[in-house]
Amino acid sequence: LLRAGDAVAPDRWMDVQTERACIATPAKMVCSRQGTRLRLHQGDGLEVEHGRAEVAAGGAGGIFVDTPQGRIRTGHGSFAVEVATKTRVVTVITLVAPVMVEDPVAGERELTQGTSWVMGAKEEIEPVPEAEPAERIAAKTPPPSAEELLTRAQDLFVERDHKGAAAAYRKLIATYPNST
Repeated sequence: LLRAGDAVAPDRWMDVQTERACIATPAKMVCSRQGTRLRLHQGDGLEVEHGRAEVAAGGAGGIFVDTPQGRIRTGHGSFAVEVATKTRVVTVITLVAPVMVEDPVAGERELTQGTSWVMGAKEEIEPVPEAEPAERIAAKTPPPSAEELLTRAQDLFVERDHKGAAAAYRKLIATYPNST
């Protein structure tokens, strides 16, 4: 059990058991949600076996994240990576570009700001533009929360409905562009 300020040993698996846990080094900041399994590598990398991690590079070296489906890296960007527990589907959400994805199916790709990538897919998922203010006023029901949209998207991935999941992620990003 680690507490705030404890040193984290590299190459040892950590299971996040609290609602949110963050690790900071001079080169990176990694925050994970409950149920995430990850480990730090020597140097500027980490590995996510399953769960969600939000990663921001700092300093000059950048950072990489290994997943069951490939590697994600950035020099000065930030991104979220989600690895589904059962299916091992990996989704990358670019928060601050540039983010590079080394995908075994699609090869190396540079992701632009606000886009998502499903490892093994052939193209970026562009965000849907935010609704105009008049359209928002005309809406009679409030939009689902960011957590509800994320859960829906993850459920669709588990069900292998990739088009539906992509649409759910686009809606999440468009509705809550500043949400972690």
